[in-house]
Amino acid sequence: MQGADLATLYVGPDHSASIYRNCLLMVAKSDPLPETVQHLPRWIARLKKANDGPIGFMVVLRPENPIPSEEVRNTIKRLFKIFSESMSFAAFAVEKEGFTAAAQRSVLNMIMLAARPPFTMKVFATVEEASAWIASKHGSEVKLTAPDLIDVVDRLTKAYVADTLVAGG
Repeated sequence: MQGADLATLYVGPDHSASIYRNCLLMVAKSDPLPETVQHLPRWIARLKKANDGPIGFMVVLRPENPIPSEEVRNTIKRLFKIFSESMSFAAFAVEKEGFTAAAQRSVLNMIMLAARPPFTMKVFATVEEASAWIASKHGSEVKLTAPDLIDVVDRLTKAYVADTLVAGG
């Protein structure tokens, strides 16, 4: 999916990664593959090149995304270390309900405490909440509004789930 401010960089069995204005948007169906650690610096470099101000990321954890195993938690910690070098903010939207949602949010908060990232990071129950927070804190410089971000994430998620999302840049 491509557009004036949108570029999809990666579509894999684990997640998709796209850039929209000052955000790296990742929609996750399953645990991140270890190769993600190798891709991330290139994605961040592209995001930094396109933005003078603060940059960050949003991860949308789909309902089918499992609670991370210990091995996956280590991969996530390595990703946070890479993110720590450049990011100003991060939001996680856990698209689950009930006990599994609470467990996933708890694990994410635990990983964040252990990783001690030097940027603001929050876990949300919905994309709407995450988008509102990002837009209010870090959207003004790039004219990013919550409705815009919600719409882009919704289109990316629908295309990814339908297996029609294609990386193009």
